[in-house]
Amino acid sequence: MEPVKTGKITLEDIAGLCGVSKASVSYVLSGKQGSHTISDATARRILETADRLNYRRDEAAAALAAMKKAPLSLLVLSPWLYSQYSSFTVQVNSVLEAAPDIRAVYMNYSSGSLKEVLRPSLCQKYHAVLLMGTSPADDSWLIRNREKFPGLVLLNRSLEGIPSVSGNDREAAADLCRRVQEKRRPTRQLIFHSRYPSSCEQARIDGFFDVFPNGEPLSPEGDPAAVFEKAVDREEEDVFVFVPQYQPASLLFLRALRDEYSIPGKIAFAAYDTHTLLTDYMPCELTTVDPATEKMTLTALQLVRTVRSGQQPKSVCVSARIIDGDTA
Repeated sequence: MEPVKTGKITLEDIAGLCGVSKASVSYVLSGKQGSHTISDATARRILETADRLNYRRDEAAAALAAMKKAPLSLLVLSPWLYSQYSSFTVQVNSVLEAAPDIRAVYMNYSSGSLKEVLRPSLCQKYHAVLLMGTSPADDSWLIRNREKFPGLVLLNRSLEGIPSVSGNDREAAADLCRRVQEKRRPTRQLIFHSRYPSSCEQARIDGFFDVFPNGEPLSPEGDPAAVFEKAVDREEEDVFVFVPQYQPASLLFLRALRDEYSIPGKIAFAAYDTHTLLTDYMPCELTTVDPATEKMTLTALQLVRTVRSGQQPKSVCVSARIIDGDTA
């Protein structure tokens, strides 16, 4: 309980109650905290204390109200900003641009090297940080250092102890494979995946093997089409091919059609994810999974706004949607 003081409330009183310097209190009450790397949470604590103690009540209340109305500054960290295949980033950006209360700043980083970019001093300049990417190395580093980043929100990944919005990749991939199993009863099931899969891709791989424990994993080196041609005979029937990423799936599918493989006649072909650009060049709609990127991003913004309010948001899992398509 705060001690009761009679007489005039001073900057020193507020500083003592908030555990900050007198200068920090002065900067916040004059609206200059942005140029002195004072965190949003600290500024809010100072303003609320000043308002509660009736310190120049009108000025403190006005400053607090102005802070709440100011645009939310959001740092968006992504390893895919300059990737021509990153439809995910394009979809996220369109949602952020449509949010009137969000002022987003983008920064690229190399997957696996997050620790070289994400620093507490950088995060303090923004109300919150929205982080994309699914590198296992980055995940391990984040788990060890999560206490240093109280304003961090994860998008399309889930780590214990960090507010996140993720998809149900494993369950959705299993659901897709289960539908193919019930419809086609394939005698062979093949999965083409990266040699070093991300955490999201690994979840999709696990979903495939949940349904097809005897499935054949293929992690191609070099030309995936050559591996596909070697693994699947043109005359072979009742084969199911699953590629847990849309971009390589679309390229492999187009090559298979060019080489006159019978899809979906003899071979059922399915992918995971969607793509705002590549979809327009497909001769038919791929059977795939829509991870609901727009809904995930909107949900992430809700978590970001909760962070700004000084509360601790809860992680959310957004369910994906199966697109039946024409290839399985």
